[in-house]
Amino acid sequence: MSDKLQSGKLVVVERIDLREPKTKALLSYLHGLGINGGKTLVVVGEFGDAIRKASRNVPWLTVEIPRHVSVYQVLHAERVVADRAGLAGLEEWLLP
Repeated sequence: MSDKLQSGKLVVVERIDLREPKTKALLSYLHGLGINGGKTLVVVGEFGDAIRKASRNVPWLTVEIPRHVSVYQVLHAERVVADRAGLAGLEEWLLP
């Protein structure tokens, strides 16, 4: 995670809140963060129905809650996007 942070490949947002479960809305949100493709891991504190539906048709995107994230996923993702709750949970989960 330190490497991702130092290289600018970790993006932390307050909250990922999609108003509608549309892939176009999620891609637009990610585009606003400067993410236009490439293997991306999104870590959310709560895996709501909207983000689940919006992300399922994007092959380069993986959305997980902290306890389902593996070290492998973090290392092999080009970018990691996390909301504050997801990042806190991820630190708790991955750190001994």
